[in-house]
Amino acid sequence: MTRGHLTRRRPQRVIASWIVGVAVLIVAGLAGWASGLLLAGERVPALETAGTLSWESPGMLALGAVLLVAGLLVLCAAMWPGRPVVSSIEAAGLGSDSPIGDLQCAVTTRGLGRLAEGEAQRTDGVTAVRARATGRRLTVEAQSVAAELPETRQEIQDRISQRLQGLQLRRTPRVVVRVRRGGVS
Repeated sequence: MTRGHLTRRRPQRVIASWIVGVAVLIVAGLAGWASGLLLAGERVPALETAGTLSWESPGMLALGAVLLVAGLLVLCAAMWPGRPVVSSIEAAGLGSDSPIGDLQCAVTTRGLGRLAEGEAQRTDGVTAVRARATGRRLTVEAQSVAAELPETRQEIQDRISQRLQGLQLRRTPRVVVRVRRGGVS
């Protein structure tokens, strides 16, 4: 069974692809521009200057060093794993004879953040909520008009923790809740 898009643990690294793509596009555009000028019979001073450079010239060595460093940075960016984007859900209650024993379920970290926002919004006195989630941590920032902020914070944290336990995640993120006084915005 192959892993699908939803159960892929880490994101594809596209930043390196964009950098290489843009660099190739720029080089291709400059080459096309220079070719057009040459076909029109005009002189291209940059090509004439490049033709006089030798491999040992300081300009070529500096260009080679810059390209080497840029290539290594792009290579490292492509190989460095991204932050996890999904949290796997245990197949609770399914026996080994279950026909869907191979089923992989996951929820995205963005989904966990939205779930936490929904739970916090259901708390009395909460007027605004913002949540950010990673694979290890779920941070919730809320505004409340309630008189007792510590009790509101604890209630929000209990609601979210209980909801996450109900999901039966393989790795439950640590819930951090911050509540400050604020009205309806």
